[in-house]
Amino acid sequence: MPSHPAPRTQRAIVQTRYGAVRDVLALSETFPVRAPGPGEVQVHVRAAAVNPIDRHLIEGNRRLITRRRFPFSPLFDLAGVVTEVGDGVTSFRVGDRVHADNEVDGGGASEYVNVRAGLLASVPAGLGFVESAGLPLAAQTAMTCLDRGRVTFGTRVVVIGASGGVGHLAVQMARAAGAFVVGVSSARNREFVRSMGADEVIDRNEIDVSSALGPGSFDVVIDCVGGREQWVHARYVLRPGGTVRDDRA
Repeated sequence: MPSHPAPRTQRAIVQTRYGAVRDVLALSETFPVRAPGPGEVQVHVRAAAVNPIDRHLIEGNRRLITRRRFPFSPLFDLAGVVTEVGDGVTSFRVGDRVHADNEVDGGGASEYVNVRAGLLASVPAGLGFVESAGLPLAAQTAMTCLDRGRVTFGTRVVVIGASGGVGHLAVQMARAAGAFVVGVSSARNREFVRSMGADEVIDRNEIDVSSALGPGSFDVVIDCVGGREQWVHARYVLRPGGTVRDDRA
C-alpha cells in the first residue's frame, strides 16, 4: 500500500497544562511532526479511543505516577497506517494497518504519531480502524484480570458489568480459556452478554449477585463497576482463597 511522506506540521488537539478538559485542550494547526527514531514507527492516525485514564491524566490526577511534558497531544489508544519506520524496525512496513496503546506518549488526538515498535500490533483481519482503536487498553485490562485470577479450564468466573468495554472482553477471554462464566448486566444487554459466551446472565436490577449465586461459589470475580455494594457481593460469592479484580485500579 503506497503512502505519502508525512508533512512537517499537522493538526492536533494539544494540551498546554493540567486542568479541566474544556480549559486546557485546543486545536493546533502547526503541531510538529517528528521523524521516527530508532525502534519507532510513524503512524498516520485514522481513529482513537477515549478512556477514563485520559481525563485523569489531562486533569493531573496521576501526576505523582507519571508527569507529561507540554505541549502534549493526548489519547493513548489509536489505530492507523504506518507511514515510516525508524532504524532497526523489521516487524512493520509502510502501509501496514496497526493499532496500539501508546502508553506514556499518547498522540491519538494528532494526525501523525511515533510509537515504539514493541507497542504496536497488526489490526485484526476483518476489523476497521474504529473497532481496533477501542481494543488495546480494554483488552489488556481484561487479560490482566484473567492472568491475576489464574483463570483456566474449569475456573468459575463472575464478571460484574459484563456488557461494558472491559467486561465484554473479559467474558470472551474467560470462555476461550475454558472457564464457566456468569455475566452481570442490565436486562437490555442480556442477549449481548450471552452472545459473548456467558453461560449465565444475571439482571443486576432484578436480583443481587449474592442472592443469585450463593456463598463461596466462584473462584474469580472481575468487577467492572466498583463501589461498596459490588465489593460486598463479590466477597460473599468468592470461595476462600479466590480472587477479586477491580478493572478500574
